[in-house]
Amino acid sequence: MFDGDEPVEIEIEYLDSGNGAFGLEYDSADPRKKGLAQRFCPGASRTLAGSGVWKTLRVVVPHARFAGRANGADFRLGCVNVDLIVHRVAIRRPNEENPKASHGNRAGTRWGPRVARYLQLGPALLPPGGLRAR
Repeated sequence: MFDGDEPVEIEIEYLDSGNGAFGLEYDSADPRKKGLAQRFCPGASRTLAGSGVWKTLRVVVPHARFAGRANGADFRLGCVNVDLIVHRVAIRRPNEENPKASHGNRAGTRWGPRVARYLQLGPALLPPGGLRAR
């Protein structure tokens, strides 16, 4: 998956708490985009309704490059006007049963105060072995 050009499925388990939104941006190899538009390519967004229920966002991003060009990360989550609580993030090639990498926290992890913040899954936050296959 490192420094390639292939579709990748990203699955995020999150708590639907508060009223706000979050979005996913990823490092893309899309030939129609250049510069920052490739490094921070929009993947998906989700509006939070405050239901208190754990939900899953599953999105297949095309042209995943994952070369660490998004400020040292392969992808990032941004939240606006809400604390984002994430239980698990998994990455796989589409139609694979077992994720290549998963990073989670049994109790959930809270990111961001009431302003736009970004969680960047870079080397400091990766599980042993990282998210990239070299």
